[in-house]
Amino acid sequence: MLSTLKCSVLTLLFTLLSYLTFAQAGVVKGRVADANDAPVPFATVAILTAADSSLVKADAADVSGAFAIIGLPAGRYRLRVMAVGFATYTSAPLAPGGANLGTLVLKSTAHALGEVVVQGERPAVEHTLGKTVLNVRNPLFKTASTALDVLDRAPELVVSADGALSIAGRYAPVVYIEGRQQPLTADELRNLAAADIDQVEVIANASAQFDGETRAVINIKLTRDKTLGWKGSLYGGYSQNHRQAGYQTGGSATYKTDRWAYYGRVGYALSPNYVTNEALRTVRTAQEATLFSSSGLHTTVNRPLSYQFSADYALRKNHQLGVFAKGNWAPGTQDLTSLTEQTGQATGGATPGRILLDVASHTQLTPSNVALDLNYAGTLNSRGDKLLAFADYATYRTPSHQLLQNNFRSEQGAALRLPFVLAGQFATDITIRSLRVDYTHALGKAGKLELGSKLVDTHSANDVRNDSLQAGDVATGTYGYDASRSNQFRYHEQIVAGYVQFSRAWNGLQVEAGLRVENTTARGTSLTLGQELDRRYFRWLPSLKVERKLTEANSLTLSYSRKMERPAFWELNPAPLYADYYTYIEGNPFLLPVTHNTASLSYQHKALTFSANYLLDKDVFVQIPLQNDQTKVIRYTRFNLGQQTQAWLDVAAPLSLTRWWKTQHYAQFSSLRTQSAYPSGGTIDTHGWQFSVDGSQVFTLPKGYSLEVKYFYNSPTTSSIYYNYANGSVSLALQKDVLQKHGNVQLSVGDVFNTYREHFATQYQNIDLDILQRRNTRQATLRFTYNFGKSTFSSKNQASGSAEEEGRAR
Repeated sequence: MLSTLKCSVLTLLFTLLSYLTFAQAGVVKGRVADANDAPVPFATVAILTAADSSLVKADAADVSGAFAIIGLPAGRYRLRVMAVGFATYTSAPLAPGGANLGTLVLKSTAHALGEVVVQGERPAVEHTLGKTVLNVRNPLFKTASTALDVLDRAPELVVSADGALSIAGRYAPVVYIEGRQQPLTADELRNLAAADIDQVEVIANASAQFDGETRAVINIKLTRDKTLGWKGSLYGGYSQNHRQAGYQTGGSATYKTDRWAYYGRVGYALSPNYVTNEALRTVRTAQEATLFSSSGLHTTVNRPLSYQFSADYALRKNHQLGVFAKGNWAPGTQDLTSLTEQTGQATGGATPGRILLDVASHTQLTPSNVALDLNYAGTLNSRGDKLLAFADYATYRTPSHQLLQNNFRSEQGAALRLPFVLAGQFATDITIRSLRVDYTHALGKAGKLELGSKLVDTHSANDVRNDSLQAGDVATGTYGYDASRSNQFRYHEQIVAGYVQFSRAWNGLQVEAGLRVENTTARGTSLTLGQELDRRYFRWLPSLKVERKLTEANSLTLSYSRKMERPAFWELNPAPLYADYYTYIEGNPFLLPVTHNTASLSYQHKALTFSANYLLDKDVFVQIPLQNDQTKVIRYTRFNLGQQTQAWLDVAAPLSLTRWWKTQHYAQFSSLRTQSAYPSGGTIDTHGWQFSVDGSQVFTLPKGYSLEVKYFYNSPTTSSIYYNYANGSVSLALQKDVLQKHGNVQLSVGDVFNTYREHFATQYQNIDLDILQRRNTRQATLRFTYNFGKSTFSSKNQASGSAEEEGRAR
């Protein structure tokens, strides 16, 4: 791993040095003056598309009248200059690749419009105020086949081996599609083809406009064009890992008329997965030390069917009514087989006793969800005031059945005690209703005031019923209701929220300041235990972003936000879920919401970004082990840590070294400290350092081929009571356009050298535990995508009202 680290660092340094010599194309600059050659300060300078005069980029001249607009993507444009007291000015035709226009004289009459042609392509990554934009049409993303692949190539965004998303490995973002907030599973993101995506916006520090639990945002914008009619794509793929095979198929289509816009998407997959597990656990008492050595295989096979449909109707100009529906049905199975060798060594050196525990578990589950959204969007006047309204309804159903068998035997195979068998029936039923209204009031051309409110009502019912032989008749093999391992839990939550946000742009300065307030009333009831718990809490959640443009290629951004995070509904359910006789997990109805404070200072030079970040979390959710040394049972429960502080420095460097070689790297050096009481007594006070690097090299080869080499490395670190060992991997992808670019073939191999591991250990109080897990990260996938038709499709860029709560229902 040390050599891997050295290679990663050298690669990063090489790309950074190469970046310093990289020249940026597509720059238009000049000076604005009046007829007497006096400067016209703060004039508005805009680049518009030649076809429909849509705004591409805009800036303001400085006090001397000078301006520079950089980073223009390929296309045909118009240059326009406007200032109070002067007629609009339009440039003469400019040379491709950008130009220095010299002095532009504002007169009382406008000149003929000219067109600007900027050669090249949109950069892979762009930055605006607190936002990173990924242009998926850039060759850097050419080998990405799914939405999850695209996100895996985003700087600062981490995709784990099981498909979970996080910002810098710390907190999960909320996913939007075309501005609609949607809590998507990893399988649903795999069912969304990269060919359908035009851009991805990543907001690492979400403002007060977003829900209190939304710390970061990913907005996926779908591909659009400029003609009426149909457009769509179909895809199919096959994957093979070390043990299992799977496939994916699906498609999407859009249809647009003058007043109607339709969009539909469906995806289906056979999605196998596996995890191998090796664990060592030592339990010590005054009389003996017992070693549990186990190895197991956990396999899952899911068959997710995901679908989405939307229809937008133009009531009249600038007023639209829309309906949106999405769903997911994912029947599947989970199988666990493990062997645990239990060796007891009595104090004084007596001959150790040995017991073998065979575990077999089979679970069938059929989770499903449906979400409906009715929305209105309108521009109210010529000033640009806007009104958005949403009514949402969502349901989640997760019925499942489990048979768990534990057999205790000697090395010779003789039964040593009665088997421990549980037949479980589990059901989760969640219903979410919400109303939301947003209003935007324009403050001139450079500012706006935004107001909004939201009401959410959530009902959750969780039933866990376990029948066991011990509670029935062992002699006849009859199961009986096991009240000690069953529970009926009900949860009702109401949220009232509102926000105000002000934003304005001055000469080279952009400011966005907001305040959100949320009031939560909740009641949790255990019908089985006869317990009831009421919660009420109110939170002030401010946010601030300030960006200062230093020069045409340099800027500084400062951001701060306070957010809150409520526990997921399953985390509140105290019912135990067993992995084997000695191990189970449970929720905690007494969990408090987490408070997150995040601050960031970033410096951007062209496409290169340096950031210094600080995070203070209070009452953080963690899953911790608690062990009974007498029964040797270990239970994992949810718990609020007192405080965690994190600080990290990072750098993101996407760049083009040549026309055929593009690279992207993200590196991070971080510190994490945890300070908290422990529920069994004592305190936690740990500190850890970590270095991580994530990079890719994309090569455009002859005859239309593209090759990508992708890699990452995470150094060892300490987190709460655990020591996490290093991990990393290298992946390859090859693609080629076929059928006159209507089709595309992609071949990818993940974790080529099978190096990825999840290895962690702890020795804290009476817990002595070491766990090593391997996943199906080494997997080959072959995928074909076919695109057909053309259409205009421009979904409204807005969010539905209930997706924050839907995310907690996962």
